[in-house]
Amino acid sequence: MESEKKPKNGKEKAKPIVVSKENLLYQPWKLIKSGYDATAFQQNVIISVLRKLKNSLADMREDYVSGARQLSLFETNDASLFRDEDDSMTFNIHMKELGVEPQNYQRAFNAVCNISDIDVWIPVPNPDGEPEELERAKLFSIIVKKEDVILDENNQVIGYKYEKHNPQVKLKLRRNVAETLFQGQIHTFLEATAMNISEKFPKRLYMYFANFKNIGHLEINYWKFRQQIGFEDTDPEKIQYPKFYDFRKRVLDPSVEKLREMADMGQAEYWFEYEPVYKGSGRAKAPDQLNFTIHLSQIGEDFEKKKGEFLERQEIEKCLSEKFDQTTAQIRKLINNMKPDDYPYFKDKLKELERYFANNHSKIRDRRSYANRVLTDFLAESKENNLFREDFERQNENIQSDGKTYSQATDGEDSMSAKDGRATDRELLTIVDNSKVEFTDNELDILKEYVAELKADSSRKIVVEAFTLAKRESEYLLYIPTMATYETFQSLFDSIAIELKDKLGKEVKVRIKEHV
Repeated sequence: MESEKKPKNGKEKAKPIVVSKENLLYQPWKLIKSGYDATAFQQNVIISVLRKLKNSLADMREDYVSGARQLSLFETNDASLFRDEDDSMTFNIHMKELGVEPQNYQRAFNAVCNISDIDVWIPVPNPDGEPEELERAKLFSIIVKKEDVILDENNQVIGYKYEKHNPQVKLKLRRNVAETLFQGQIHTFLEATAMNISEKFPKRLYMYFANFKNIGHLEINYWKFRQQIGFEDTDPEKIQYPKFYDFRKRVLDPSVEKLREMADMGQAEYWFEYEPVYKGSGRAKAPDQLNFTIHLSQIGEDFEKKKGEFLERQEIEKCLSEKFDQTTAQIRKLINNMKPDDYPYFKDKLKELERYFANNHSKIRDRRSYANRVLTDFLAESKENNLFREDFERQNENIQSDGKTYSQATDGEDSMSAKDGRATDRELLTIVDNSKVEFTDNELDILKEYVAELKADSSRKIVVEAFTLAKRESEYLLYIPTMATYETFQSLFDSIAIELKDKLGKEVKVRIKEHV
């Protein structure tokens, strides 16, 4: 067996990430805009905590979306596993959760022990009735035994004992911080994408723009944006990249480039661009505002489509259960017989059935069985219609090269393109085959009127595009694309052949193209 060749630089090509509900992490918007400044590694710790809280945050998100907005992080079942005696939440973080190789566990352990470096802004009520203010608080603190703390000669903490057989650290999240930052609006991002970004600022901005990926844009004050992503602007000594030139060169531009590259490789579901806006008469050193545009990548667009289909499916399942008393097994069987493209038609059928029940409730003895039978038959009929549509699409690919010519092989005769506009009239394009023997003006008028009649008949219009008509000296040939299409709509095709014979005055024979 031959070994797979690797690129010359020794790096393997990154595999596209699969975007699914299971791969998404939930992120509170209050946390992401709280102005914390963390290294890329410390952000991985935050991601690990979000992973542990995934179910609780998902419950809170559903609660928020539904309008209740009352569920507390400390009241969810999942979160209660982390409750501590002093009304805080604790998390055991194993070094392998941080994407660290075993040989680097001790270095990672020391880095996590410094996790208390991460500060966040939390609101503080003002006793005088004034608007609340913001103050700094520690996002996490580390829990260690006294004997594991390493002190210097001045009793200052310089490190912690590392146990090779148990490479994990216990973090504490206090209730006032948790209740402030871990509830409210919650958004999602891809865990694999965030963990794969090794640079500090692209990782931070990727998580930040999760809040706006479905909106597609953000207009925000420049200094407010800086504060939200961890750039202190009130203390001159803590300001990073105070000049906008440096800020865009070190923070914005590398992040745009990195996320765009990952999106193109199928590694991220969105990326962003930005434009600085100067509102003054002169060009100031820093812009007044930043206008961001957030773009979904291909995998992002695909996931949004799947998410919409999932919500539509949930709506159908709920309707089947609550309005038509369908069992779980019945619902599963009905849903499994549908494709996402069928959902809108099925929902229309449910509304129609609901109206029928409302008007005939006294006549229906077994609501569940009746509904199941009607819906099963509807899906079976829809499946046949789908087969027809697929046949017709294949037929069109074979017989129509462009919008002006329409030719078809007819029982050994050479096909010809239309020499005038009669046989390529849009009304007749799907029914008239311009073979060697041309249709007369009278025949074309008859066919045009007949096509209009078919299209106006709701029970017959579906087959208008499923056949072509060729003319011979003594007869006409009605061509059906495949035997499957003919068998599905046999009675319709046979009646059409009879009607055409009466209208045109000559024999009309049915032919199956796949057998010609």
